[in-house]
Amino acid sequence: MRGPFRSWRHVLTAFLLVAATLAIGQGAAYADYPGNRCDEAAQDDIVTVSGETWECAYDGDIDDYIWKPTFEELGPPDYWIFSYGWATSTTGGYEHGTRSRVEFLPDGVHTGADGFSYRDGSRWRTTQVSESLLYYWDGGTWVQCGGTGQVSGSSSFTFAPTWGWGGACGEDRYYATTAWSWQWTGSAWNGSSAWSGFLWAPCRGCLAATDPPPPPTGRPSANPPAPPIGPPGRLKLRLPTGTTPKSVRM
Repeated sequence: MRGPFRSWRHVLTAFLLVAATLAIGQGAAYADYPGNRCDEAAQDDIVTVSGETWECAYDGDIDDYIWKPTFEELGPPDYWIFSYGWATSTTGGYEHGTRSRVEFLPDGVHTGADGFSYRDGSRWRTTQVSESLLYYWDGGTWVQCGGTGQVSGSSSFTFAPTWGWGGACGEDRYYATTAWSWQWTGSAWNGSSAWSGFLWAPCRGCLAATDPPPPPTGRPSANPPAPPIGPPGRLKLRLPTGTTPKSVRM
């Protein structure tokens, strides 16, 4: 049984540089969320999936054991930068967490929109919907340059799609994402949006010697996320739009 669900937000940014140069496409990988079960019994387990390494660890934001990005057991020629942020929402006995991830791997930029579903303090399988918007910093403002549209699933309490954007909207830029996700309570959608924080994406064939000044604290202004239309049985999901990935990895 989990404790009280924490309704607050935070952003974590981490960096790893372990190679002086990278050939274009070297170690190319699609980001992918682990399918292994993560609970107290699996605490400290480490798995590597598609070039990313994850650790099963307790997270105070949602008061549960979940897979978290980590740098454990990584070695050359791996190159991974990530930043993520949280948001939570509660209505009655229904609780939902949204984790927004932005990542850079040798094959380019990736974003993740992770949904975590609970009911009465326990993990709960239900239909979940996620969506990501991709932004880059043009030196003065955040510019949206991609969107995934809404995708749905109900395989477990965790719904964690990751999108690979390749070169995204240009190299040697700061990138960030806003993730939206919702759970179906049986009568309504309960969800929230989270800002990932930002990271510097160097060109895929080199590592930048110096980074420009980072963007100021803040995020792009946007309208509140529109919830999915209708109950799951009549869910009308929007197709990906804008600069979209070639594939979605679940």
